[in-house]
Amino acid sequence: MNRGKVKEAILHRTIFKKITYRNQETVSSSGIGSDAAVLENQGEVTVISTNPVTYTFKGMEKLAIASAINNVVAKGGCPKSVLVSILLPERYKETALKKMMESLNLFCREYGIDIVGGHTEITTAVNTPVINVTAVGYALRKNVVTKKRLDADMDIVMTKYIGLPATMIIQEVKREKLREKFSENFIDRVNSFDNYYSIIEEGRLAAAQGVTCMHDVSRGGIFQALWEMAEYLGFGFEVDVDRILVKQETIEFCEMFNLNPYEILSTGVLLMVTEDGEQLADTLLKAGIPASVIGRTNGGNDRLIIRNDERGFVTPPRGDEIDKIV
Repeated sequence: MNRGKVKEAILHRTIFKKITYRNQETVSSSGIGSDAAVLENQGEVTVISTNPVTYTFKGMEKLAIASAINNVVAKGGCPKSVLVSILLPERYKETALKKMMESLNLFCREYGIDIVGGHTEITTAVNTPVINVTAVGYALRKNVVTKKRLDADMDIVMTKYIGLPATMIIQEVKREKLREKFSENFIDRVNSFDNYYSIIEEGRLAAAQGVTCMHDVSRGGIFQALWEMAEYLGFGFEVDVDRILVKQETIEFCEMFNLNPYEILSTGVLLMVTEDGEQLADTLLKAGIPASVIGRTNGGNDRLIIRNDERGFVTPPRGDEIDKIV
């Protein structure tokens, strides 16, 4: 198997088919396009998700926390706590581990959640640090975001900007090369991109407006997330690439290293399906959250991208473009 997320076909035949037991309390399990499980207990539900970060860069702690809690938010839950598992290579310094934990604690405080447990281990199984975060949240059963109200012709809305964590990774691992083309000021403009990682606020606003579906964008970028959401809902879609929000820094960095900005790590972007996308986008914009109606669902199976008035098909997920340079 190749590096990155396990292919969809392997997930179906090797992972999902082997999981057969279900408790009565299990409302839904996680799967392709739906990254959190929901457990019910007397009208209240627990929403749980787990997510690893295997990229080693100075912002990996915040990315690890945000990636896990965003999955809970996309299901309509309110994240409350996390468990953090850290795998470290041999000869990893205690001072570096202390700094990592300080960062994890800082970001959890920023998001209003607690670290309630976890595991830390030095192992020869890894060459660089791996952080796995399990997020736990709660919701009323009626507030869990499902696909029951899906129609063939609904709006698809996105928030924030694609490729922000990938842009930060490029800045760190390719800084010397970037200096050959860009000024220090331009390169350093990406330092604040991690402020966009959390989707808690837009998730709350979208859930209150009664969206049909929410899916957070992460590895593989927005094209992979659109594909996964279509798999989950069983619809086709038509998306206008020109309406997808992207920072100029991301475009420039990706162009320099021949990366597709629509297929790179994009934690912090939330996709939503709703009956009135303009109203939802307006609500988000008024709250200071960048938002755009990027397309619509359709009743067929075609997954189409419009670019300069030309139509093309979105292909099945091929991994994350950022893996080419890290």
